[in-house]
Amino acid sequence: MGTIHGVPAALALVAGAAQLAASKGTPAHRRLGWIYAALLLLVNGTALVTYRETGGWNGFHWLALMSLATLLAALGGFVVVGRRWWIPHAYVSAGSWLGVALAGLFQFATHVPRRTEALGTAWVLTVLLAGWLFLWKVPRDVRRAGRVPASPPLAACRSAP
Repeated sequence: MGTIHGVPAALALVAGAAQLAASKGTPAHRRLGWIYAALLLLVNGTALVTYRETGGWNGFHWLALMSLATLLAALGGFVVVGRRWWIPHAYVSAGSWLGVALAGLFQFATHVPRRTEALGTAWVLTVLLAGWLFLWKVPRDVRRAGRVPASPPLAACRSAP
């Protein structure tokens, strides 16, 4: 079960990072988003059925449910919010990826020889990553999305020199 959970988790981490770096609203952004969503469904599905490894229902299962809730909110937010749907979508999507990144970071930190120091470093990295994401990256993307149309009209593309 570990491979079926770990490999898609690593791929989701990469796909989510590519999403953060990509131009928003493009076909590539949408395609990466659906790939990320499919990977995250697999990751959380396998996390929810790992009773043998964890000894029963625990906090990690609750985090998997929370991850599924943020994924659902990111995918469905544009339906509920309406005209400015990209604002909550950006924040919830970033939070979803942050959860994947932190899960990997803390999983790694618990398996290194100097575990206490590694966990302390993981907490510092958590604060730095969350701060960068929610105080700089997402607000910047939201401001850009408000000024630039998601896809230019076809006539504008044809008339370009």
